[in-house]
Amino acid sequence: MTKDQLFNKFKPNIYMKPDEYLNGWARKCGWKATLVYDSLWRHADKFGNSFPSIQLMAEEHGVSRDTIMRGLKTLIEYNLVKKEAKRSKKGKFLHNIYTLTDKTEWKDISKSLTATRLTKSLTATHQVADSNYKDTHNKDTHIIPKGITRQKPRGEYGNPEINSLIKFFKERFGLPLLDGSEQQNRRYCHLAIVKFGGADKVRLLIETAANSDFWSTKISSFMDLYYKGVRIINETRSNKGVGVIS
Repeated sequence: MTKDQLFNKFKPNIYMKPDEYLNGWARKCGWKATLVYDSLWRHADKFGNSFPSIQLMAEEHGVSRDTIMRGLKTLIEYNLVKKEAKRSKKGKFLHNIYTLTDKTEWKDISKSLTATRLTKSLTATHQVADSNYKDTHNKDTHIIPKGITRQKPRGEYGNPEINSLIKFFKERFGLPLLDGSEQQNRRYCHLAIVKFGGADKVRLLIETAANSDFWSTKISSFMDLYYKGVRIINETRSNKGVGVIS
């Protein structure tokens, strides 16, 4: 069988999607969205309209309905898909119609999503009054907030979690070395984890600062992040000021 014969044999069973999706957008949207995107393209008509049910898409990929709904939400947020409810003449809901959009309509909202996740995750733990925040200098003599101690057991700052955050910090800011000593950065990394409510939240804070045109040039150590973190969060939350991520 020739290549042409082989292609013609399977051509009726082939569905296609834009190359551009796999050239960066799949990474931005994530695997859940990619599963849904595949199903929508498979069931789309020549106008780009598709209406498979949530249950059908879940069965096609062997995942839960929740996974499909999360993926679909992401595609809509990035405007890769538009959702419209189809109703009868009497107004009764029939099903949803999903329209696959042209690549010129896609919206890269990855940065704003990072800022939103940061704001939501830190709001409960970061109600810090201006009177309690001092940012006059970057010396090691700053007052540590109440509830956070300076002295920690020997060996604590060498744990894998801190190593991972320091590596992530260097990668996101493009810094082969951080300002200050290794011990100092480990110490302030630990303090940041305590202050901001966990390693995942510190990671989000690093991501937000690195994505900011202003803060990406102002943060070069974990001590900087520790003392500047509240300002970064407040400016992101208020959506104004030089440190805001657009």
